[in-house]
Amino acid sequence: MNPYNYQEPVTERPELADREESVNEIEYYLNEATSGNLFNISITGERGIGKSSLMNIGQNIAEDLGLMQVDIPIGQLNTVDELEFYRGLFEEILSQGAKQEYIEESWLDSFKEAITGAEEEVSIGYSSTYFRIKSGSESASDLPRKQIIDDLKEIHGRVESPAIAIFIDEADLLIENRILFRKLYSIINNVEGFFMILSGNELAEAIPKSIAPLGQSFTTIELSEFEEQQFTKESLLKPLSDSEKSAFDQDSISDIHRITGGHPYEIKLVAHYMYKEYQLGSDSITIGSDILSDVVESLESIRGSKQERLFDKIEQLSDEQLRLLVYLLEITGVSEEWLVRYSLLKDISELSRQDIESRKQNRRRLLDQLEGLGIVEKSDNGLEFSGEIFDRLFLKYYAADQGVLDIDNFQPSRSRSPRQAVYSEIISQGFSESEFDYRFITKFDFIHDALPEKGEEGLIQWQTIHRTGEITVESGEWETILKWKVGEFFEENEDSIWFRCNLTWVPTGFLTKVILLDDYPEAKEHLKEQVNQLSSKLDILSYEFVLEDEMTLFKQSQRAFEQGKLDKAEELLKESIEVYPLFYPAWRNIGLIYSEREQNQSARVYYRMGLALGGKNTDIAELLAESYRADGLHNKGTEVLEESLTGEVARTNSILLKLSQIQLESGNLEEAIQSFKRYRNLIG
Repeated sequence: MNPYNYQEPVTERPELADREESVNEIEYYLNEATSGNLFNISITGERGIGKSSLMNIGQNIAEDLGLMQVDIPIGQLNTVDELEFYRGLFEEILSQGAKQEYIEESWLDSFKEAITGAEEEVSIGYSSTYFRIKSGSESASDLPRKQIIDDLKEIHGRVESPAIAIFIDEADLLIENRILFRKLYSIINNVEGFFMILSGNELAEAIPKSIAPLGQSFTTIELSEFEEQQFTKESLLKPLSDSEKSAFDQDSISDIHRITGGHPYEIKLVAHYMYKEYQLGSDSITIGSDILSDVVESLESIRGSKQERLFDKIEQLSDEQLRLLVYLLEITGVSEEWLVRYSLLKDISELSRQDIESRKQNRRRLLDQLEGLGIVEKSDNGLEFSGEIFDRLFLKYYAADQGVLDIDNFQPSRSRSPRQAVYSEIISQGFSESEFDYRFITKFDFIHDALPEKGEEGLIQWQTIHRTGEITVESGEWETILKWKVGEFFEENEDSIWFRCNLTWVPTGFLTKVILLDDYPEAKEHLKEQVNQLSSKLDILSYEFVLEDEMTLFKQSQRAFEQGKLDKAEELLKESIEVYPLFYPAWRNIGLIYSEREQNQSARVYYRMGLALGGKNTDIAELLAESYRADGLHNKGTEVLEESLTGEVARTNSILLKLSQIQLESGNLEEAIQSFKRYRNLIG
């Protein structure tokens, strides 16, 4: 049986993840209720966040404490007609009280007969009032508040329970009728022994608006996504047996946490289809591209009338429109100009300098189209995607399935990434669209992921450059002349100093050499001194100002590795990336050290960074795939290799050969043969 039932809430306390504090709070107030100290509670948060699960656990705790609990199915009650609403409320109280053996079943029978006029002597006076109003002998305006209060007091006086807890899930439906909710709240508060526990999407705002200034009489529990990856891991592994836990791909846990932003419903939804693939014969429980299509199909099957209209519109959008919507999922509640600039930053690797203005105009036009379709809304708070949680999920996974969204690098707005914070900072402080800003932004992600402190330092240095310095770059085929007009960095000379240098670059933009062209001793010594002081900052700014002899750490690590001194090599390499975090060979070699120790999961962290920093035309993809193969994760290994086929003959040959070996080992004979044929064709 698939343990990830995303359609049903949790019913048992041990199944919950990252909710212990909230459960303890509910338990505390329910304990207080056993001694007559009653508190109303509201549980709030967006759909799928776990409110219904927490309500279930609350009812279990109330039962264990000897409290009568009444679960009001608010969707089945008439919240427009006050007379019908209270009839339904009394029926639920009497029916559930009878089932829990707190109330005699004859009371429920008597109530049902009395509302039809078949019985005159009744325990609950409201039933007779209901019949008289329905038969026309009394006006509906005569519905007596005091009668309802007296009847509830009568019920509490008859039950052997210190208090009666009224649980109302989806309470937003009730609060839509503010007059009805205000009256119910007033009645419950005037009856000793009754209190309410409500859950809803927007109760933190809705309750105070409905019963102000008494809204503070509700104790509010706000639920949000799992902030820590450990809680996502907990929710994924708790339902599994020990053997299934061993089969769960550990890398997929971090992927799921990042992709879902720790949203409980979304975690279960994705995990459901991962487990389904495992049931059908997959080697491990892992996330792959095929899962995205399954999620899209699942979301399409549950869409309601409102979702259907929005889903249909999303499916008709162009790739450009979809991409702009994805940006809005990452950064929401921003101005139109902000989003336009953000989208330019995201696409920087694709832009030429001449295209910037036309791209801006095009993005503004696309936003107007999305607003006209009702998909984007503009307000004083900025731009918002008009859909709810299921619409957002559909948009995200549909865009990923269409190849528009890079799910491997997606970061939802609810879990604001360092990159998004930096983008916001840069745009708000005056994004100049200079080559310098672009280069800094495109590399910031990799730096911050690996070395957060250096990423923060880099932002400070970027701000300092904008305040005090000026950078211009002239590019040649293999040379670049860097002119740096220095402000506060050069303490020895307050005037502007210019150095002309030949710079040698590798494809990632890492500077391997700086040669001074102005040939006089004072300048050379001064340059070397300043480079030594500033290189750890300059590499963050994308202008890695490194003298030739500064590569000694890396060279020393290579010698240590060749001599079999792995610990020493690792130490030197980590020192090297502290100084020059963008140098992908260092990341690759640390991964190799972990592979030698058979610590493949750790190795993969470094291989991925090496790939991201520019090692796509190296052997890093094969090393990463081999680490998956060594752990029995053949599907993951083939995915890496297939994504790394670049078209460069030498590299493609090697990748295809490795791909065919892994496919053969995993039993995919036909695919292995095809890959090997491609390899043979290329080598002639």
